[in-house]
Amino acid sequence: MSTTHPVQPARHGRPHQRVTQRHRSGWVVPAVLGFAFGAYALFLEQANGVDAGIAALRGLVAAVVLGAVCFVIGRRQHWMQAESQAAAYGVVFGMAMGYLLNLSGWSLLRSCLLGLVFGLAMAAGTFYFSYMRRH
Repeated sequence: MSTTHPVQPARHGRPHQRVTQRHRSGWVVPAVLGFAFGAYALFLEQANGVDAGIAALRGLVAAVVLGAVCFVIGRRQHWMQAESQAAAYGVVFGMAMGYLLNLSGWSLLRSCLLGLVFGLAMAAGTFYFSYMRRH
């Protein structure tokens, strides 16, 4: 006496389609990051006495550039290795923090060095997180 039962055939008329999970809200996080970054850059520019029109233009450019870069990295991060993903996030974060520190009145050398420190810390944290999640 067998304990196995026959398998019922599938009852759908369409061939099996590959299911891909895409989030339609994949642009929300980069847009919010870009908006916050641009708004803070605008605030720092106006606090330094820059004309409002020029400060708004620089804030808008900063927001668009950071949002676009974050969007591209977010779309490609699943195909990246842990090392390249950590490097990408570290470079973007370090450059963004260095730029904001420069806008806040720090010297160029000091803001570059602190941006490098922030970038290395972000790269180390991202590498740890992505490597542990994958392995």
